[in-house]
Amino acid sequence: MLFAGTSAETDATLRAMKDVATAGGTHPLSDPDRVALVAAHTVVFGGDGELDADALPDITPAQLDAADAADGEYPDWYHPSA
Repeated sequence: MLFAGTSAETDATLRAMKDVATAGGTHPLSDPDRVALVAAHTVVFGGDGELDADALPDITPAQLDAADAADGEYPDWYHPSA
């Protein structure tokens, strides 16, 4: 595992990765994108079990921000908009 975030942060990050890969849902998820999401789930986030990349729900910027700020702390390099 390379990422030590919460499960909410992991879920939000995978959802955001899918959103980028599909250009906000305007393009279908490709096979290489599915492989990348499953690999991130397993290797980067240390996820157990199967990941159905197609079933990941969309995420809004506000939802991503809320998940990443759940612990009240941001990385030093991150400056969320007010």
